[in-house]
Amino acid sequence: MPDPRSAQEQTIADFGEQWPSFHDIDTGYYGEDVLFDDILSPFVDETQLTDCHMPDIGSWTGRIVRMLSHAHPSA
Repeated sequence: MPDPRSAQEQTIADFGEQWPSFHDIDTGYYGEDVLFDDILSPFVDETQLTDCHMPDIGSWTGRIVRMLSHAHPSA
């Protein structure tokens, strides 16, 4: 059985190597509302988020928060 600590350390190392190569994630599909719809639609319709309070979930570049803002939350 693999050591979970090794997997965690490898994941952290991989992220450190990938960030310089894949840092521009606010453009194209990964920055578009269609991705947000793909993630959200199985659970809730975007119109149900209007006037709701939403936390800032911290996606580094703010792309998820920007997508949430299109649903017109109250805060």
